[in-house]
Amino acid sequence: MSTLLLTTIVLLVAATMAGVFTLNMNMTQRVSNGTIALSEAEAGISEVLYQISRDENLGENNRERNPIVTWGMNNETIRSTITPGMSEEEAYHVITFDSGSSFPHSTNNTDLAHNSGSLGRTVPDGKIHLVSTGYCKGQYRVVECLIERPPFPFGLAASGPIHSKDPLKVKGVYTLSDYQNGNEDRPGHVLSNSTKGIKIDQVSPPVPTEISGFVKSVGPVDIDQPATVRGGIRTGADLSTLPSIDIDAFRNQGQPGVVTIIDDNFSKEQNLDIMYYHPGPVLRYGSQVNLKNGLLFCEGDLIIEGPVTGEGLIITKGKATFLSGTSLSGDNRMAVLSGGDMTIRGNNNYFSGLVYCEGNLDASDITIVGNTIVNSATNGAVDLKNVTIVANEETADMTITVTSSTQAKASSTGGNFPFPVQWNNGGMGVNPSPGQDPGTLDGWPKPGMTAAEITGMLVGNNPVTGSVSPSSNNLWDRAVSDVNPLSMAASYVPGDANHLKEAFENLIALANGAQALNTELKAKEAKLASMDPTDSDYNSTKDEIAGLKNDIEEAKKAFDLAAKDFGDMAEQYIITHTDSNGTFDDGTVPMDITQAHRFNLNEYLPESEKIKISFWKVYPRRL
Repeated sequence: MSTLLLTTIVLLVAATMAGVFTLNMNMTQRVSNGTIALSEAEAGISEVLYQISRDENLGENNRERNPIVTWGMNNETIRSTITPGMSEEEAYHVITFDSGSSFPHSTNNTDLAHNSGSLGRTVPDGKIHLVSTGYCKGQYRVVECLIERPPFPFGLAASGPIHSKDPLKVKGVYTLSDYQNGNEDRPGHVLSNSTKGIKIDQVSPPVPTEISGFVKSVGPVDIDQPATVRGGIRTGADLSTLPSIDIDAFRNQGQPGVVTIIDDNFSKEQNLDIMYYHPGPVLRYGSQVNLKNGLLFCEGDLIIEGPVTGEGLIITKGKATFLSGTSLSGDNRMAVLSGGDMTIRGNNNYFSGLVYCEGNLDASDITIVGNTIVNSATNGAVDLKNVTIVANEETADMTITVTSSTQAKASSTGGNFPFPVQWNNGGMGVNPSPGQDPGTLDGWPKPGMTAAEITGMLVGNNPVTGSVSPSSNNLWDRAVSDVNPLSMAASYVPGDANHLKEAFENLIALANGAQALNTELKAKEAKLASMDPTDSDYNSTKDEIAGLKNDIEEAKKAFDLAAKDFGDMAEQYIITHTDSNGTFDDGTVPMDITQAHRFNLNEYLPESEKIKISFWKVYPRRL
């Protein structure tokens, strides 16, 4: 009996231990399966984050909040597994935007049209509500989160030091219309990557500095009081990533629909309504410039003395100077990019758009409504006086459309057309007197002139022109009737006009050669007139005169052929270049060239900052 009792006790203990062991094993397995299920659910979230971070899945800014994410708009569903050694029936994750699915669905409300999601959630504007279900051998885990692609955070960001000579105001808005309506409810941040930091001075009587976001600097931050910085001050920060826009990528020389601007100086108001290229070194607009879906690329410096309005792009490899602001208009949608220093002067008015320069920025008496980026490899200092910065989220991710026509060769109106080759003593290319209309000059090559007309300005009338008036404006007659050799006048010759310069130098050389022959001819004729027919060299002198006349005739033939070739080249050059009116306002041809240039400052942020997760919750069951 004792043995039987002992055996029974041992068996009971063994059974209990086996049960406990089995229970522990099941619990461990469930925990392990739950961990795998959670990993699967998180994998579903990660796959969606990857999709919405791809540029091809981003649409236009919704003009209200954030960029539109196109992925998730068409019932997209992901079902897969990341667990090695298990089939998709044993372990999987499911994340779907199909509202008819048996799994809780995700909702993309970046287009502001889907504000009601699963689980009874209200999805905020511009955000994406994700619900991912993970499964492993009977265990479910569900991850719910709310994500968004935040806009570029900085209203003013510079690689160099920032110095405001008086109190600075930095605000933030969703859109330009929000600013116009006084809805300044967004943070406007300031950043300096310089060890010299940020300095904001004070005036007397004191006026408060007001910054709605934070001030971040690698170096010190010195802000004279009174001042309000709602987001706090962060000194000694690590370097932040600044946008780096490839200005050379906008160079449009020789592309279809691009008109090369020859003039360097425009005094009247200009409408830039197609794509333009200026070879440099300096282009100046003395009055207002209206961008009408136009693009201007300058190889050198640019000076605009009047207001700049409209929609379009202004890009300059050199310095950019804007000497007048403009009124605040919803029609203004532009980006100005400079490879050198940029100067902005206002009259307590506005400059609306993206401002980007790779030199130093000097701004005063202006409100810049848009993101201002100064990114220089050498310095990138910012000097401000009486400036307000308004960080506009729609500027940080905007697409600017420019248009042109394949038939755009020259502007529609005549006027000052400074042909790129001139000579020293009059004729084609002569500079007008102050106040004189260049179009009234005899022989001025106007837009629309034919090759024959241009050739006629060169060739003259007679092989021997000793009696032609020196006031004649054709090159041949001026050459052979004058006593001074011709030469090229000192003038800027664009790179695409070198062939004209070489051809014109050849014409001058031929004309000067004929001039020398004609001078010698006149001397021989004067000698012959003073000789007696019985003189020993009388007949040889007559022969020399006949030979010189023949040489002049041959020189005239060679000149005429060269002049014809030059006329053909000049006609082609004129019809493919603009005149003093930079507007292409023909109105009879289609604008059949369209370019969309997107400026998404968010893409320059580190990957870890491109997506913001504002809510995260895990459920240990299937929903």
